[in-house]
Amino acid sequence: LELRPSGAYALSGASVTVDLPHGTARLSWVRSGGRQHDKVSEGETARLSCGPSGGRISAVSFASFGTPSIGSPSDLPSDGRRSDGFETDPACHALRSSQAVAEACVGRNSCEVPATRVFFGERGSLFCTTRRDPLASPLRLWLTVACEVAADSLRVEAGVPVGSTARLLLPLRGMATPHLRESGRSVYLATDPSASSAARKANRLGSVQLTEDERTGRILAVELPSGLFDFDLSDAATPRAASSATEAAISV
Repeated sequence: LELRPSGAYALSGASVTVDLPHGTARLSWVRSGGRQHDKVSEGETARLSCGPSGGRISAVSFASFGTPSIGSPSDLPSDGRRSDGFETDPACHALRSSQAVAEACVGRNSCEVPATRVFFGERGSLFCTTRRDPLASPLRLWLTVACEVAADSLRVEAGVPVGSTARLLLPLRGMATPHLRESGRSVYLATDPSASSAARKANRLGSVQLTEDERTGRILAVELPSGLFDFDLSDAATPRAASSATEAAISV
């Protein structure tokens, strides 16, 4: 059994259950901090959140209602992330994109942005009609915002039924010094991987290994026995935000 929180930049959380012969496997996760992204089509609503420990949205890094696209490979950051590689289309871009998103989101922990012409001040029927095939290139809204807490953190709850084992694959994304806790106890620190062996044994965990994954790049692979587990993955090189009431565990 393989449990894998997504490393996608446009997804900030999810939960899933899977029925197995011995019972039900569960996985819930939410990401906090760093850069948060969303992409929606015209008429839909973009949702952004810095998560339970990421603070508030501090800035809009990119916003375009129109026909934005991914930049050329030379425009992307060296770590392969595309958050700063989005490009506006000068022929089809609402000029109030960044301003409207900032008014709706900056200073809040989470926000919703409707992908409509009215919201972005483009009520005219001629908006983006030049040089655009509406079927081949429909209107869309792409967003990237920065959170007060600059580094990603990941809260994961996993349930493995009796008689089963699982491998939990945690995407590290841009974390320089990954630090993993289970039920509040440190079970892995990249600068001293062997230091938490006693804690891993006390928490009934198997090995925790830093490795590469074809789909998501650098990951922590955690071997799990049956039981319920509550993980918190953060970057030890970045100060953690104070816990809040919204950070309470999800029951499984």
